[in-house]
Amino acid sequence: MYDWNEINQRDVDGNHLAFVPDSTLASGGRPDKYGGMDQIRSDWVATPVSPGPTAIIWTITAPHAAAYYDVFITKASWTPDQALTWDNLELLVRTGPRPLETEANIPVTLPQRTGRHVIYSVWQRSLS
Repeated sequence: MYDWNEINQRDVDGNHLAFVPDSTLASGGRPDKYGGMDQIRSDWVATPVSPGPTAIIWTITAPHAAAYYDVFITKASWTPDQALTWDNLELLVRTGPRPLETEANIPVTLPQRTGRHVIYSVWQRSLS
């Protein structure tokens, strides 16, 4: 992936559901360029996690101030053979505004889940 910093949408202004259609969440609503990210596959690399407090850490190589970060997890009823849709996600946390930073540490509490699930996050930059 040449433009890995660029899985984004301009002018979203918080209206992610309109700009990022169901089944294109991983590609940021840009399946023409990043559709490989939306594939339903059983061999995606997974990281074991446990329920309870943890942190989602963003390493930001193109720093911008953030209006907020949203962190979601797939619902308990979701299975990896399903496309990723907004209805399949449960919001864990929305941060407040954050200054320009090169690393964002976002505390979340993971609910009980079994099997494979997706943690999905949105970085809403304050200038777009």
